[in-house]
Amino acid sequence: MHVWNTAVFLLRHLIGRGDHPSLSLVTPERLRWTPELVEHFWTGFSQTRLVEHSFARQGGKGLIAAIAHLLPKDGRILDFGAGDGEIIELMCERGLRAAAYEPSEGRNQILRDKLGKCYGFLGAVDMRSREQFDLVMMIEVIEHVLDEQLDSTLAKLAQFTRVGGTLIISTPNNEDLDLNMAYCPVSNLLFHRWQHVRSFTRETLGALLAKHGFEEIVTHELEFNNDLYVPYDEIWGSMQPDTPLPSHILEMRANRAVSIGSQSNLLYVGRRTSWQQRADHRLGITEKIGKVNDAFNFVFPEDGFRSMVKRAAKSVFGRAYEPWIRQPFLKVRRLTGWKKIFKK
Repeated sequence: MHVWNTAVFLLRHLIGRGDHPSLSLVTPERLRWTPELVEHFWTGFSQTRLVEHSFARQGGKGLIAAIAHLLPKDGRILDFGAGDGEIIELMCERGLRAAAYEPSEGRNQILRDKLGKCYGFLGAVDMRSREQFDLVMMIEVIEHVLDEQLDSTLAKLAQFTRVGGTLIISTPNNEDLDLNMAYCPVSNLLFHRWQHVRSFTRETLGALLAKHGFEEIVTHELEFNNDLYVPYDEIWGSMQPDTPLPSHILEMRANRAVSIGSQSNLLYVGRRTSWQQRADHRLGITEKIGKVNDAFNFVFPEDGFRSMVKRAAKSVFGRAYEPWIRQPFLKVRRLTGWKKIFKK
């Protein structure tokens, strides 16, 4: 279809019949992002002046000032999706130690060249690395991750974060993706001008990260305007020591939710939970399932849920297939310990 749209466009201009109804009613399609297209997009992007519009250059200093109380002075920090390294430069400027992870190989090379001599830069890591960090930052990245890569990316994010370590994520707040589309007249395709593929609210972001082993501490709804944060920073600020801090700074430093300015961005702060905490969460789910089983046994008092499943298997597959249909239930029993439901 993409080839057809391009052919129609070229034909329209070659024959000088752009007003012909059969050539003017082709509905634009949405670009289907692939890993190769994403790589090509960001490699090309890094070689243009469009980098001047990057989040790190526009609001990076304000972000660092806003989260300064969370940055470990003696710990190790990872910028996950580091782009061209501006955020890491700002942290090294503050005497912090930070590493970078950047999946785009084109931008990765720029990052290495740029930060190679930066004091405090711990180097670039890749997906094969087993290193862990006290704090992991994912700044304006999660909205770019393709659907088929989201689970593996968040699993790697958890792997990079030590148990009890801190995760900080920023992303647009409830963005209307359609209103930020760009249109290509050559291919008749619509695509997000910054390659965003999803939008989050405070609730959906916290729920997604909880599935991957992170416990929410606080989520703010902010405008990353440097004037809201930088003047009150201990290092970059211009205030006198005895000047009272504004309420939004005090609330953020106390990890209480703040909404300020245009509220165009979410700032999530979470903690990586231990396996025991996650096991406790699974146990709570198991207890709920046990209550469901009790309800089944009440409805089917003679032989309960197990016999009902066996009878259904016999009626559909015949007796010879009963062991085969029973195996998935036994596997779930072994994995979850739901012995009440799946007894031998």
